[in-house]
Amino acid sequence: MSTINNRRTQAPPQAERWQTSLTAIAPNKILIRGYPVDEMMGRLGFAEAVYLLLMGELPTPAIGRMLNAVLVSSLDHGVTPPSTLAARNVATTGAPLKDCVAAGILAFGPHHGGDIESCMRFLDGGLTLMRSGKTLQEAADAIVVECVDLSVVPPGFGHRFHTRDPRAARLFQMALELELEGEHVRLIRAAERALDERQERFDRPLPVNVDGAIAAISADLGFAYELGNARHVSGAPRRPRCHAGLSPRAANAVVEPRGACAMTSLDWLMIAAYFGVLAALTWWAVRKNKETADDYFLAGRNLGWAIIGASIFASNIGSEHIVGLAGSGAADGVALAHYELHAWCLLVLAWIFVPFYMRSRVFTMPEFLERRFSVSSRYVLSIVSLITFIVSKIAVGIFAGGVVFATLLPDLNLQFGPITLNSFWVGSVAVVLLTGLYTMLGGMRAVAYNDSVQVVVLITGSALLTGYGLIQLGGWHRLRELCGSDMFNLWKPLIPAGVEGTWAPVIQHDPSGQLVRQAWYFNGNFPWLGMLWA
Repeated sequence: MSTINNRRTQAPPQAERWQTSLTAIAPNKILIRGYPVDEMMGRLGFAEAVYLLLMGELPTPAIGRMLNAVLVSSLDHGVTPPSTLAARNVATTGAPLKDCVAAGILAFGPHHGGDIESCMRFLDGGLTLMRSGKTLQEAADAIVVECVDLSVVPPGFGHRFHTRDPRAARLFQMALELELEGEHVRLIRAAERALDERQERFDRPLPVNVDGAIAAISADLGFAYELGNARHVSGAPRRPRCHAGLSPRAANAVVEPRGACAMTSLDWLMIAAYFGVLAALTWWAVRKNKETADDYFLAGRNLGWAIIGASIFASNIGSEHIVGLAGSGAADGVALAHYELHAWCLLVLAWIFVPFYMRSRVFTMPEFLERRFSVSSRYVLSIVSLITFIVSKIAVGIFAGGVVFATLLPDLNLQFGPITLNSFWVGSVAVVLLTGLYTMLGGMRAVAYNDSVQVVVLITGSALLTGYGLIQLGGWHRLRELCGSDMFNLWKPLIPAGVEGTWAPVIQHDPSGQLVRQAWYFNGNFPWLGMLWA
């Protein structure tokens, strides 16, 4: 008996402890997916916290609103559903509330509350057909006909009371407004139209119900099948359900906490080495500079072609691409690549104008305008270029620097009298000060050589990030499978599938909120004509 008591009071060896990627518990610290729970409290709503727990990342504001709407849509179903009856029957025995709730949860099954997972699988069957070459409506017709031929109501359709489920209509409307409408939502709306055409086979209307709407939206948000039905047990503790819903591989994985806890000594050493190299280059440039305007502003006009090319590259490709453009591409697809592919215009202009520049012996566009036109044209272009660069380029770079600081050092705060700067503002101000310092001290030579270092960091870091990301995801084929063909479509149609196009300036929705008619020039999903001329 004493041996048993000793084992109870002693912590098990590390190898015997349960391991999970969901939480990390340490003395005076509780982390949920790497985020301190005390910092989440008051900042995240319940739906956002559940999304973090299930998906491992913080939701966008749009996803947070969508998930809140999903939870509200299933608050109550009346007194007649089996889960309600089971809970009430157990309550009549005088059982505690927890036992009554457990009885209600156990009542969920294939015929009550089980349509979400089935509907997600049903829709993915249609998407498989679309990826094999069928159109949206053809795929919808095929999966509906398969059910009709078996005299089976497709999962996610029909209701015992409603001929039009108001909850489903509102969820679809919100998905459209929040720009979360994906291929699963579009497919289920197409399936609803196909089923409506075959209504006589069932002698009653079969609209998309709230389970179908939640299934389509959940699938578009990336939830796994197994987590589809989990929203029905919203009264149960979330954490046990999350642990049970994850795959064994995900549940047993151990991930490092995010934020400041993820920074190791090696990380700080690499950051210190990076800034050390920049400081050394700046000091070298300062010592090499001569007291002339040409040397300060044009590096003595004797930089090598490799340094000049690297400087041009780093001036164009920077943090706004790593933080902004890459993120937009992940959200909306490769159509965002047009932003860079239109660089062919610059190549054509260079082919035309470079001979003029060489004959004129000028090195900047303002210089060329001064010689070709007047001094005032030089100043106009210089002022316009400076303002444009500050607003469209420098501001984005400063913001990206603040984002990096906020991610690496979330707890950093500096107090200046009544003003408190959080980590984001510390990073933004630091980027401005450090950049301005080495530019003022070292001139064009310091900028050019520091840009050369940035090129190595950008290319190497981007390649490593891409490689590690694909490895974690499961390879390129897994990325294609998860994203679907539309995300890899560089030239998207003028009118979304299933929508009637028109020249009239209109955007029309049906009573359920589904987009049915739209002017082709109102399409915001990167249509090919707009991307061609943008």
